Amino acid sequence: VNVSESIRGTDQTGIQFWRRVHSKYVSLLVESHNFCEESRRSPKSLENRFKRQISCDVQLFRGRYNCLRQQPRSGWTEETYLEEAEKLFMSVYGLSHVDLIIV
Repeated sequence: VNVSESIRGTDQTGIQFWRRVHSKYVSLLVESHNFCEESRRSPKSLENRFKRQISCDVQLFRGRYNCLRQQPRSGWTEETYLEEAEKLFMSVYGLSHVDLIIV
């Protein structure tokens, strides 16, 4: 979910930022037809989930990706690097980086 905008930049409070994230989260739930009261999270809940789980998982995935990128391989595209990083990540953690964000 891309919630950064050059117009707003860093000129917003944390509360404003997480309200915008929450708004996007709810709209994506509605679009995907997965919206139900149990799946709904508050802005603070989303912030806490990001800080406790998602941020750490993203850093772990990024570490795998960066290791691969440090050893350039002939014929590999950006997509190939991402796919291989995901395979490495899954072999260690058992879930894809996308699964970890959704769970």
